[in-house]
Amino acid sequence: MGNMVETVFAKSSGAGVSAICVIRISGPDALKTINTLLKSDFKSPPRYAVLRTLWWGKVKLDQALIIYFAKDSSFTGEETVEIHLHGSKAIIDMTFNALNSFENIRPAGPGDFTLQALKNGKLNLSQVEGLANLINAETEAQKILADKLFSGSFNNTVQCWRSKLLNIKANIEANIDFAEENIDLDIDGEVKKPIDEIIGQISKEVAGSFYVEKINRGFEVAIVGGPNVGKSTLLNCLVGEEVSIVSEIPGTTRDVIEKKVNIGGHLVSIFDCAGLRETVDPIEKIGVERTEKRANSSDLRIFLKDTPGEGDPISIERKKNDIVLVSKIDIKNRFEGYLGISGKTGEGVIDLTELISRQVREYFEKCGSTCNNRHRNAMGKAIKSMEMAKKNLKDIGINIEFVAEDIRQALLNLEDLLGKIDIEEVYGEIFSRFCIGK
Repeated sequence: MGNMVETVFAKSSGAGVSAICVIRISGPDALKTINTLLKSDFKSPPRYAVLRTLWWGKVKLDQALIIYFAKDSSFTGEETVEIHLHGSKAIIDMTFNALNSFENIRPAGPGDFTLQALKNGKLNLSQVEGLANLINAETEAQKILADKLFSGSFNNTVQCWRSKLLNIKANIEANIDFAEENIDLDIDGEVKKPIDEIIGQISKEVAGSFYVEKINRGFEVAIVGGPNVGKSTLLNCLVGEEVSIVSEIPGTTRDVIEKKVNIGGHLVSIFDCAGLRETVDPIEKIGVERTEKRANSSDLRIFLKDTPGEGDPISIERKKNDIVLVSKIDIKNRFEGYLGISGKTGEGVIDLTELISRQVREYFEKCGSTCNNRHRNAMGKAIKSMEMAKKNLKDIGINIEFVAEDIRQALLNLEDLLGKIDIEEVYGEIFSRFCIGK
């Protein structure tokens, strides 16, 4: 990541065929480049769309809408030009060939525009990571969580922690630097109490990060029960397609089959598990073992039973919020007091999805602002530094300087979160998640 500011270009509209294609040019030579393609100076006010004809030598490329963004109003913090072309592959290819013929600009790599925005102070590092999450969001819940990071909400929270730590550090250093003036430092009120408050707030954010991770990866639901109880039929019904083979033959499902589905705006991974029974078949036995492992590690289990009196599989531990269903109620009498379901007719499925959705929402309400491992590690290090400060406070007469150093280290950890220190080595990993054109 060199310091030289380059001019880059890329298609910034979506992949595939579309009516309009947007090509973005950003950098010090953006305006010069568009002037060459227009064969005249582009004099329109910033952020106004103007219909102009583009030329590559004597070849007409297209009639396109041109929008110019000055440095202070562009996403990247650099002069930017957007070209809104017709979405023809031929037009796009010809325009790219024209741009590639310029010596002063190059095609953008993944995240190049966002990197420009970061370096020009238009975004901080946590916002960049939030933008990557926003681009990759598949559900409404993932979008909301990504927005929290991209909007700067997490950055504001970190800045608040940092401000409090700076105040603690200032009070301690004033006591050290002006010891001869007998400055009375309130250890409990000015140091220990605010440290405890910050530790509590950061710890809550760390705990919430694991719920964010769960929402992003998918809330896991395992359908368990004996052979031929209707597990595969129920999975097919929940996801709206036949992903599991349905057969009257016991032991048809021999492995764990996973399918992701959107339930109530949340990503849910549903597992159709092998029927649980004693078996001598070595392949089926492996499937049963995998079922046991997956079911016990899932966030929620649906126990599907032929009758209400049927016992739970001894290898699967039922947890507080697990769901018990009586299967195949389309061919059975409804058992009073028990939730019944039919994967064949869909009866009871709406009730089931609402039960699942309710539990996912409980996870969602506990979410913090981030699930990023870099963030989590930095917050963990900040907590350790503050815990060390508390330890040194016990012997204040000897270790007051150590306390100041511990607070300084905690501040550095928080600055790592904000990208205020040299963390060039993390850029490659972060920007590899971006698509070209962003």
